[in-house]
Amino acid sequence: LKPRWLQPQLANTNWIDSLVQPAAMTSLVSPQQRPLRIAIVGGGFSGCCAAAALSKSFEGGLPTPEITLFDMGGRGVGGRSSHRRVRVSDSAVLPDDEPAAEQVMEFDHGAQFFRARSPSMKRLARHWVRRGWAAEWHGRFGRVSGGVSDSSDDQDFFGCPPPPSEPLYVGVGGMQTICRRILASDAPGVTVRRGVRVARVERLEGAAADGSGGGWRLHGTSGRAALHDTPEEELSQAEKEMSALDDETYDLVLMTDVSSSFGSWHRASAGLQEPGCPTAPIAAKVGSRPRVPLFTSIVAFRRGAGAAGAGAPFDAFTVTDSEILWFAARNNSKPSFPEPPSSSSCPEELECWTLVSTAAFAVAEISEMHMQDEAGTFMAQDPAYLNGPGGPSNKLLNEFRRVVRAENGVFDDVFYLQGQRWGSALPQPVRRLNSSRPLVRVMHVDYDPKAGGFVPPPTHDAEVGNAEEKEHEEEEGMPYYYDFVAESAAAAAATTASETAVAAATEFEQDEALGFYYCGDFCSRILERNPGVEAACLSGVAAAAAMAVAGGWTIVDAVSSVRSGPKL
Repeated sequence: LKPRWLQPQLANTNWIDSLVQPAAMTSLVSPQQRPLRIAIVGGGFSGCCAAAALSKSFEGGLPTPEITLFDMGGRGVGGRSSHRRVRVSDSAVLPDDEPAAEQVMEFDHGAQFFRARSPSMKRLARHWVRRGWAAEWHGRFGRVSGGVSDSSDDQDFFGCPPPPSEPLYVGVGGMQTICRRILASDAPGVTVRRGVRVARVERLEGAAADGSGGGWRLHGTSGRAALHDTPEEELSQAEKEMSALDDETYDLVLMTDVSSSFGSWHRASAGLQEPGCPTAPIAAKVGSRPRVPLFTSIVAFRRGAGAAGAGAPFDAFTVTDSEILWFAARNNSKPSFPEPPSSSSCPEELECWTLVSTAAFAVAEISEMHMQDEAGTFMAQDPAYLNGPGGPSNKLLNEFRRVVRAENGVFDDVFYLQGQRWGSALPQPVRRLNSSRPLVRVMHVDYDPKAGGFVPPPTHDAEVGNAEEKEHEEEEGMPYYYDFVAESAAAAAATTASETAVAAATEFEQDEALGFYYCGDFCSRILERNPGVEAACLSGVAAAAAMAVAGGWTIVDAVSSVRSGPKL
C-alpha cells in the first residue's frame, strides 16, 4: 500500500473529502510537549489551501499546531488572484475586503477564473460554491480572431470558451475573496501576518530529543519595503533592514511563491539560494522552471446608460492569433460584481474590462524594460512606463479595440487605465517542459514566449471526476469521512525514500530532514493538472499532507488504534 499522495492521478481525492466535511473520523495527536510550529510563506491559493488542510487534519487532536502564514500583499492575501477596487471619484485604490461606501470600479487583474477537472478539485470547488465563496460564471464566452496567423484551440486561455461539462468558476465579489474566506472559515486558528515579507530563512541546528531547539527562524521586512511597487530610492536604510519577524522557532516551513527562489536582488526573494543556505537545492529546482510572463491592463470605459456589454461579441474571449492580446474579460459580467457604476464625477456608466497580454508580448517588454538596473538593483513597476502613451497598457488597449472591431467609437472613451506586470505569472506548462521550444533568457531567468499548453487534453481522471460529481449530486448529504493524511501516515513505513522523492517531485518539493517544503503550480508536474489555480490548490493540499506525516504526529483512528508512531 502506498500513500495516496504517491499516486499522482488520484492525488488528494479522499483528502479533499476530509477537508470539506465538518468532522473527520480520525484525529492527530502530537507526541511533543509543545505544539508543532509551522510557517507558511505566501497567501495565494497554495498557501491558503495548505493552511486549511493542516488545520482540518488536527481538528479534535491536542495540542493543535501553531500555524503562522506570512503574506506580503499590501491589501491582503490572494497572491496572483489579485483584485483591485478603485474609487470612481478620485481613482484611489481602496481596501477590497470590506464593503465600499462609495461608487467603485472593480477588477480582477490577476487570475480571471478557475476550472475544476480532477475529482479533487471538483470536490473543493463544490465546497466553495456551497459556502457562497465561488460561483459559476454564466457569461458569453468565445474566441475572436486577431487576423495575424492561423488560430488553434491550443492557444485558448485556460480553456475559454469552456466545454459544457466544465464550467468556469470565479470568486464571488472577486477572485481574492476565496483565499480570504478559506483562512477565515476553514483555517480560523491560523495567525495571518499581512504586509510582511520573508527575506531570509535561518536554519537553527541542535534539536533536542524532546523537540526543543533547532528548527527555523524567519527574517524579513514589513510595510513599504515589503511591497513590489515601492521604488528602491524611496526606502530609507532603516526600512530596508531585515530583522527577525518574531521570536518563534518553526519546526516546519512551507514556501509557496516561486519568486522567493529569486536571488537577493529581487524584492520577493527569501534568500533561499544564498551561499550556505541548506534550502538552495530545492529553491534552484523550483526557480529553474521556465516562466510565462504576462501583462494585464484594467480599463474602464464610459458608456451610455444601458449600453453595458454592447460593442464586444462576448463577455470574455480568447484572442487566438494576436501577437499582443491573449484574453479579455468584462468584469461586470461576473457574479456579485457591481453593475456598471456611475457618480456625479462620471454620470455615464462605466464598463470595467481586464485585458491580458500574450506571453510573447510580455517577454518582449521585459527584454526591453528589465526588472534590474545596471547595478543589479530591483526596479519596481513604474506607472509612467506601464500607462504611458507607448506603454504596455495602451498597447493592449489599442489591440483590444482592433480585434473587437468596435464601430462608432464604442470603446474610445477611457475613464481609467492601469497596467500590471506579472513576471512570474505562470510556469511553463508540463507538456512543454524539457522540449526543444526556444526560450528567452533575461537577467538569468528563462521565459517561454509562446502561448499554448494551458488546456490539458481530456483524461480518464477528468471523466472520473465528472462521474463522481454526478454521484455526489445524487447523494446529497451522504457522509464522506475519509482522512488522506491518516492513510498516508499509515502507509509511510512501507514507502521507500526513492518512491517518496519521485512522488513529491510530481506535486511539491521537500527535504523532510530539514522540515522544508515548497509547493505551488511551479512545483506541480502532473500532466493532467489544470494549470494555475487547480495545480496551486492541490499542490498545497498534498504538501500539507506530507508535512503532517513528516511532522511525527501519531494518528489515532475512530477506535483508538495507533497506526503510526512519532518521528520527531
